[in-house]
Amino acid sequence: MLAGVALLAAFLWLEKGKGDRAMMPLSIYRSMRFVGLSLFTWFLYAALGALMVLVPFVLIAAAGWSGTGAGAALTPFALIMAALSPLAGRLAGRIGPRWPLILGPLAVAVGFLLLLRLKDGADYVTDILPGVILIALGMAAAVAPLTTAVLSSVDAAHTGLVSGLNSALARTAGMIATALLGGVLNAKGALLLHGFAVAMIACAAAALAASLCAFFLVRRA
Repeated sequence: MLAGVALLAAFLWLEKGKGDRAMMPLSIYRSMRFVGLSLFTWFLYAALGALMVLVPFVLIAAAGWSGTGAGAALTPFALIMAALSPLAGRLAGRIGPRWPLILGPLAVAVGFLLLLRLKDGADYVTDILPGVILIALGMAAAVAPLTTAVLSSVDAAHTGLVSGLNSALARTAGMIATALLGGVLNAKGALLLHGFAVAMIACAAAALAASLCAFFLVRRA
């Protein structure tokens, strides 16, 4: 970890010295809109990464589901995202991305709180599916507007840069969230369910933080 921090500091120092010729010009961070969108991406995709790993794992380890059944439990998420993301993109084109970016993560946060009902013997339709659907609706509302907002947060010369950087942030957030779940994944029985509940609350808090970033830092193009 210390080596990683040192290398990051060295990278930023070198990039600052290169100015506009840098691979990642630090001048892009003068845009509070871009900073807000970067934080938004970090919080929301960290929560999503935890969802994709932890829910199937707990269904298998604590609720006794098969691997196939646990994987299929998140199928509605993929279907809703595929069906509604284009519609959300068109809506954001008419009203702007700010309100979808504010309201989408709020729906995600409530969905994570609904997943607190996942316990041993939980019923899929009443205890798990509502949370999965609400998270999917919130993500569908936010993902396409996020892309639009990121690309419009800087000048045209840097759109490719910020697109790649935002994608890298999303992937990194998911990996770090997965790494932080180690204590939960090593637990058994009641401790596993307790750790799962704490993780869902943390994910809800991350989604709420994403919404607040959009509210305070993403004003207009």
